[in-house]
Amino acid sequence: MAESMFVFVESSQLPTVRALRKKVSLMGLELEEWEEELRAIEGFWPGKLRGQEVGFEFCIDKLQKEDKDELALNTNELNGRDYMIELSFYNELDVEAAVICVVALCQLSDGISFNENEELKVNRNNALEWAKDEMGYHLEVKL
Repeated sequence: MAESMFVFVESSQLPTVRALRKKVSLMGLELEEWEEELRAIEGFWPGKLRGQEVGFEFCIDKLQKEDKDELALNTNELNGRDYMIELSFYNELDVEAAVICVVALCQLSDGISFNENEELKVNRNNALEWAKDEMGYHLEVKL
């Protein structure tokens, strides 16, 4: 069964596919190219992490009332973020790839996410620390 992570972003701050691929590559994840803009991507996004095949299902859509209700989201916390990105994965290595993508999206687009216990709101300021806790090791970022 697939598990998912969600990132909430404001449509006007969505990064380009190129910017996202560049950002994740600085953290060791090489995602394959897409021709479309980010908001048009839907499906499996393959890549490589530490030389191994990884990937996740990537889906982005306008945030609907049903999504807010189903995920029990506090509308005030979303603060104008009107798009929801879902990254679904099946195994541990794919989790790492998804975590790296969540970090990049939070940093590039002032996105927010929540840890699985919803005790911590993940944002651009604490995303790397969250990734460290989530993956159990320090995420190296090449500058």
